Amino acid sequence: MASSSSSDTSRPRGYNFVLSANDVDYPITIPIGEAVYLGRGAHCALMLTSPHVSSTHVELTVGEQPADTGATSSWPVLLARNMSENGTGLIDGSQHGGTGDTVRCLTDFRPEPLINDSCLVVPLKHFEGASGQKSIMVVVRQGGAAPRPLT
Repeated sequence: MASSSSSDTSRPRGYNFVLSANDVDYPITIPIGEAVYLGRGAHCALMLTSPHVSSTHVELTVGEQPADTGATSSWPVLLARNMSENGTGLIDGSQHGGTGDTVRCLTDFRPEPLINDSCLVVPLKHFEGASGQKSIMVVVRQGGAAPRPLT
């Protein structure tokens, strides 16, 4: 009698997100354990054509957000890391769209979690605010409190 091996269906292969730039939505899938990139290069999941954007400007990965104290599980979170000398800014989702948005700089050594409706400012070096903005604003949507799994 032949036996069949069952695959682990409890762990998804990746997560789906939507990146929005210039009022256009770009769905992307980030496989578990892999990175996708934003930039000018042909290898990027979202190609940005500005001459101020690096060929590989931002790295996106899926990590785990630790559960609150006392909880037994964690949940997936989208992480962003700057890969460019021109810098990448971040406006947290809770602040995006309001007046006086606080833009902070992503680091190149530690990926930072993005909450729903966070906005990446690419490149940060040319950000002039709402009046004369030269940067591309990339809004990250996860479709709810947690990213939708790809099974």
